[in-house]
Amino acid sequence: MKVSPLKLCLALLLAGSPAFAGFSWSIQVTYDHTKVGGGAENESNFPALISISDSSIKTVANGGKVSDSGGADLLVFSDACVTQIPSELEFYDGTNGVAILWLKISTLSYTVSGTVTICTGNGSPPGRTSGVWSGYLGVYHFPNGTALSVNDSGPNSYNLTAVGSPSAGAGHIDGGIVTASGKYATSPTVAATASVTLSGWLKTSGSGNTEPIFSAVNAYQFTLGLNSSNTAQFTFGYSDGSCNFISGSTSLIDGAWHYLVGTFPAAGDSKLRLYVDGALVSTCGTTTNGETFTSFEIGGWQGDGSYPFVGTLDEVRFSGAATSTGWISTEYNNENSPGNIGSAGFWSFGSWTPIGGIICTLSLLGAGVC
Repeated sequence: MKVSPLKLCLALLLAGSPAFAGFSWSIQVTYDHTKVGGGAENESNFPALISISDSSIKTVANGGKVSDSGGADLLVFSDACVTQIPSELEFYDGTNGVAILWLKISTLSYTVSGTVTICTGNGSPPGRTSGVWSGYLGVYHFPNGTALSVNDSGPNSYNLTAVGSPSAGAGHIDGGIVTASGKYATSPTVAATASVTLSGWLKTSGSGNTEPIFSAVNAYQFTLGLNSSNTAQFTFGYSDGSCNFISGSTSLIDGAWHYLVGTFPAAGDSKLRLYVDGALVSTCGTTTNGETFTSFEIGGWQGDGSYPFVGTLDEVRFSGAATSTGWISTEYNNENSPGNIGSAGFWSFGSWTPIGGIICTLSLLGAGVC
């Protein structure tokens, strides 16, 4: 029996439909491998930032392509809208076309650039796949810059308590927390950890005192922030006379955003390491085998808020393992210049492609073109 070209084309359309799963638009996004791993290592299960400001991601009601007013159909896939990548939508403004997405990339290669696909325009989208921050103990976005949220995006829900009414402000990526004397945030009881990575973005006009981004003082002191010389400082275990703390050499009181990271211990050794803006600036061997803590403070000295951080903090995180120099370099490259539609950075964006039909050429089957 001869099958008409129209029926054959319809059959192919239906057969292909699961690949699109009701989405109307897709765009391919490519990461720059030269910005990965310090040029020396691949990164696995990496939480990467995609930041978009473009009229195309306004809601349909506002002339854009996104169906849901909350951005529920703005999802990320490893292929043609089938295999979803874990993602978190930190912020979405469907009126102005702004989205902050975090996605967990299984492998970032430092030798070959790779792609993901953003799909949207689905009135009944699948649920968002979670798990971006597995492996972290606390992740604080302080999103939107208008109404302060001190909730934890990590897997343990270590939501903070704001003390003294710190305010929301413009962050480096989205919103931030503005701290000052008597204005900080405290943690609930958290799981104790002996190895650690602390990180956060800061912008400050304050000076003259120790100003912690993050501090924990239980049996021992544990801080990451600025010292009285306005340079970066990381302290882990003041009882260890061989290495009380490590510091940077450049003042960070310059009105710019800076990214600080402290790790201990590094893989295979017992060293404190301090990074500023993705680069290792100081390291020191220590006899300390690790100091546990079960609570902490953001924006002041743990316990009473003394020595306040005067300025704005963003993306404060901690994990129970020391991350590598390559990982930290990749974080900085991604978060400092993520790129946007029409302006390449860590990511380069293709063009939006409509989904919803198949142009099929059937000449090889003798059926013509439909």
